[in-house]
Amino acid sequence: MSRLTDKSSKIIDIIFSEEVFCFYIISCMIAVPLTEFIAELMGQTLVAEQVVFSVYGIVGLFLCTGKLALKPTGRHWSDFFFFTLHIFMFLSLIYSCDIARILRKNATSNEYPAFFVGYYCMMYAGFQLSKKKLRQFVLATFLLLALLEGILGIFQTFGIAPLPMLWTEWILEVFGLTPNSNLFGALSVLFVGACGGMFIFAEKKGFRIAAGVLTIISIYCSVHSLARLAWLGDGIVVVTYFVSLLIMMKRNKGDEKYKIMFKRFLLWLAFIAGGIVLAILKSNSLSKRIEVTSNEISAVTEQGDITRVGSHRGVIWSFCLEALPRHWVTGVGLDNLKQCYLENRKWVQGMYYSNQAHNEYLQVLTTQGIFAFINYMALIITSTVMGIKRVIKNDDDTDRFITWTYLAMFAGFSCAMFFLFRSFTVEPYYFAVIGLMNPRVHKKIADRK
Repeated sequence: MSRLTDKSSKIIDIIFSEEVFCFYIISCMIAVPLTEFIAELMGQTLVAEQVVFSVYGIVGLFLCTGKLALKPTGRHWSDFFFFTLHIFMFLSLIYSCDIARILRKNATSNEYPAFFVGYYCMMYAGFQLSKKKLRQFVLATFLLLALLEGILGIFQTFGIAPLPMLWTEWILEVFGLTPNSNLFGALSVLFVGACGGMFIFAEKKGFRIAAGVLTIISIYCSVHSLARLAWLGDGIVVVTYFVSLLIMMKRNKGDEKYKIMFKRFLLWLAFIAGGIVLAILKSNSLSKRIEVTSNEISAVTEQGDITRVGSHRGVIWSFCLEALPRHWVTGVGLDNLKQCYLENRKWVQGMYYSNQAHNEYLQVLTTQGIFAFINYMALIITSTVMGIKRVIKNDDDTDRFITWTYLAMFAGFSCAMFFLFRSFTVEPYYFAVIGLMNPRVHKKIADRK
């Protein structure tokens, strides 16, 4: 009996080990775009990745709940958010104004319950990775994806599909595997943040050279995505590194390593500039989008017309906010933003409507209600505060630099979300970053406390 108990205990240790959670994150990051790529070769678009990520959501739920039940490791604030995020999501689903909409077959739907479960499980899995090497493996995966998707992006900026008949014209314009979309633009923010961390903090020159080249590729594709949210996110990543390096240099006066890192940061800016210059030489898309932005700002400041903000996102935001007083408790329901239009007197059948708020914070507020929104913002704020503390107070330099990189990625993407619509092709990466930025404390650090 004791042997049987020992064996079962070892099996549980293996199943719920950090290595398995790391594999869960990395395999999901790779499998979702890869299976869609393969499916497109077979003539099917926007199908495979939905199925694959739904499976990851279900598997992740069993993995995470099993970890909580069979191998608990003490209390952690992440456990609270793991449960509350699920609770508010399911309450919104149950009290949806039109629950049938979540069951419809729609290639562009992004709010199936299984997707949310997948997001939160990716986050929870990230929180489990206290081992620095495992968190570095995930960072390496971000760099690998920056390379692979960057190659696809470069091809497509020249209007070339890597393989014949790989993408239709519509897919070239909007699909998340390509640079010509908000989705790739959002991913590029994470890629730029990961490349920046590698370039600034890596000791080996070869890694820094690779990160510099990947920075050029990521910035080039980011500019060509025509997604201004990506440019905003990239800018926030740069500002985050700049401000945090200045703070750490001031806190550690006389420490030469931070001066060296700041010099690397300045050199990294040169790689960013190189990517921008190449994009400008390739096309005038950058200047056109700057002109559009200038016109939108003028419309707001001179005419008071907020509807033109963010390519007329202001119109969508106004419909969302006007529906909030009627649905402030549980929201209009998952994947049910159309309800905001149906109930509005300004909208008549046949007029344009969007099922995405193009602002993730407003999307949560409108579809899930005020309490879910407060909970979501509490997660963002807690993650930010804890991430900053981990960078400043950590005695382990390697752990500090890894956390620092994830913090910059997190900051850039969090700002980009003000103009981004939720998509299962992007969200898993972001939620994984939230967990990876603040994993459960290392045992050595806990002992020192």
